[in-house]
Amino acid sequence: LSIILFLLIFCTLGLPFTQWGFRTDDWSNVYHGIIQSKQHLITLFTTNIEALCYPSNSPEPVQAFFQGLYRPLSFIYYYAQYCIFGIKPYGYLLVTAAFHAGNAIILFVLFSRFASTASAFLAAAFFGFHPSLWLWFGWTSAQTYFIELFVLLLLIMSLLRFLATKQLGFYFLACTLFLLNIFLKEQTIFLPIWLFWAFYFYDRSKKYLLYTS
Repeated sequence: LSIILFLLIFCTLGLPFTQWGFRTDDWSNVYHGIIQSKQHLITLFTTNIEALCYPSNSPEPVQAFFQGLYRPLSFIYYYAQYCIFGIKPYGYLLVTAAFHAGNAIILFVLFSRFASTASAFLAAAFFGFHPSLWLWFGWTSAQTYFIELFVLLLLIMSLLRFLATKQLGFYFLACTLFLLNIFLKEQTIFLPIWLFWAFYFYDRSKKYLLYTS
């Protein structure tokens, strides 16, 4: 069923659109993701994305800690795709579709732990084809949302395995995934607050962590 779900989403939302294109800030994000030197890499980790999407002849926007988007790891993901697809938007669309389909599979696995297989499959399929996707699915600059969710779900799965087995390897894996996500999307900084209460209630009800996720 996981394979069917993946193929259903990937082949419907990704494969047919061979004439895909970039839009708005996709150009600047992919361009600045072409890492050419160590100094360039350092620059990506010391600025925010919004400061990079302006033409060179425009005034540089004022930057502050709480102003802009600090997502340096997104350029690493763009660079990996650039090495494979160059500047062909179709390749980036396929990567987005693959991550989205992967998210649906993980949700299916999580849902199946406290619901019937049929209900879990339908819920994951509804996520995979949610109506809100029409607005931003395939927008390369929004690809970070799909990757962030994928890493977050893997993080939750790792923590569940740690709670079940008490093996520290799963805990350190979760910490590594958290570190990756915090450099990908700034909202991840609030995750430990949620996990504190999730773990508290998890000891009382094994299903609580899954419901809240």
